[in-house]
This record gives sequence, structure tokens and C-alpha cells, in this order.
Amino acid sequence: MAEKAKNRYIKSRGTCYFAHINYKNPDQGYENKTPNMQVMFIPDNPEEFTDAGLTLKEPTDSIPGPNIKVWTKFIEDPLLIKDAKGNKLGHDFVVGNGSTVNVLWSPWQYDKGVSATLRGIQIIEHVAWEPDNDFTSEEGFEAEEGDSIPF
Repeated sequence: MAEKAKNRYIKSRGTCYFAHINYKNPDQGYENKTPNMQVMFIPDNPEEFTDAGLTLKEPTDSIPGPNIKVWTKFIEDPLLIKDAKGNKLGHDFVVGNGSTVNVLWSPWQYDKGVSATLRGIQIIEHVAWEPDNDFTSEEGFEAEEGDSIPF
């Protein structure tokens, strides 16, 4: 079982899915508007996580391999996101599913077990994120410049 350790960081390489990076979003509900970050991660070396007492989830339709959620609610410095050369990336940088990344994480023991606390992410091979567009053009209403959505 992993020990509670503030300075024990592990760097693991793998493929990320559903990266969520949120800086100072007022909708978070934290009193000081603390940012958060999470990544669903398929590690190249799962033993780095299982040896720390963590259990990987089974593959799904969306995530094609054994995976684990690596996350944090408290980001002290927005230097957490870097490119392959170590350059800082902005908080608005979007990481697409299938990107190869290094995650810097530490095991954190709590009353229900062990979690993987994210300390940083380095994008090695970037896959651009593209939103799904399930709508196609059809005959009907077309908004004009200046129209607003009533909700």
C-alpha cells in the first residue's frame, strides 16, 4: 500500500482520454475558485499504479485499455501543462483523446484507499481535440447576426 507522501512524484507515460483542465472557473463552487485538472489515463506500465495500491478500471467503448483517473482539485501554479521540450502551455490548451503524455503523479492514501493525485502533464505526441458534430444542415430556421439564445 502506498504511503502518504507529499514529495514522492512518479512520472508515467501513456495515452490520455477525456483530459479536463479547468482554471479559476467560477462555476466550480470552491470558495477561492480553485482550479482542477483530471485525465483518464492508459499507462504504458500499469504496475507503476498497481504497486502503489491503485486499481485500474476495465476498458470501455470510450477508453480502449485498462485505465485510471489521475486528478487534482488544487493546482498551485499553472506550469502543470508542458510540451515535450518542457515549455509551459497556456491554461486554454486542449488535449485530445489519444494523445501520448507523461503524467507526474503521487499516490495519496485516504480513508477509503489510495488515489492518484495529478501533479503535472507533459504532452509528448499531441492529438488535436475536435468536438463531435452530430447535426447536419437542414431546411428551416437560420439565425441571423445579432440573434441571441433565450436560455
